[in-house]
Amino acid sequence: MKYNTAYFGNCWKGIGKERPTTTCFFPQKQSVTSIMRIRLCLRWVTALCLVSFLMFSPRCCAIQFDVFIGYGGVVREVGWFPVSCEVWHDGPPFTGTIEIAKAHFGAEQKHRILLELPTNTRKRITFPLFYSGGLPRWNAKLYDESRELRASQLNISAKEV
Repeated sequence: MKYNTAYFGNCWKGIGKERPTTTCFFPQKQSVTSIMRIRLCLRWVTALCLVSFLMFSPRCCAIQFDVFIGYGGVVREVGWFPVSCEVWHDGPPFTGTIEIAKAHFGAEQKHRILLELPTNTRKRITFPLFYSGGLPRWNAKLYDESRELRASQLNISAKEV
């Protein structure tokens, strides 16, 4: 007796009354795709966990360094003006040096202030500078005790009156 055969997916199945036969040369598509879907879902879950860990973990050793020049950003020519520096630090304690100098080229005088920064502190220091004229731009840098640059603000400008 001759059997009728039909193709179902990746398998040829014999259809007959006496003896049905199945011959598969390749694995079923459904099992391969379900394994691939599971692997893809696991990769997405792992990536999502990694991204959320990096986004929501506390950053160590963050330093916020802000510099405010003059009276609301205004300085008088040939006169004294205040410079306020605010440093927020949440890393390990260190002794730092704030250095402020004019931004243009030349051997201008640099003003340095030594300050101690314990863990989780915010310090605000105000000191006077003299402006003799020219381009009103300054550079402010924060160094640690080994003279390594921790933070900086370059080309801080002010309006001249």
